Amino acid sequence: MQVQAMALAAQRHRQAERNRIDAALKWIDSGDYGWCVRCGEEIEAKRLDHAPATAMCLTCAKEG
Repeated sequence: MQVQAMALAAQRHRQAERNRIDAALKWIDSGDYGWCVRCGEEIEAKRLDHAPATAMCLTCAKEG
């Protein structure tokens, strides 16, 4: 049972990551990639290098 729960959690994690990547690809196509969806400021290049599918700048991400 525990193994199944862990496998299901891993599957959900992979699907969530795919969803983030799909969203990032749509942002790239729209020309909005790299801009925070919350405040509209540019997302730092270091942050995008670390997490390419991120949608918010560090300030907005910290605010929740």
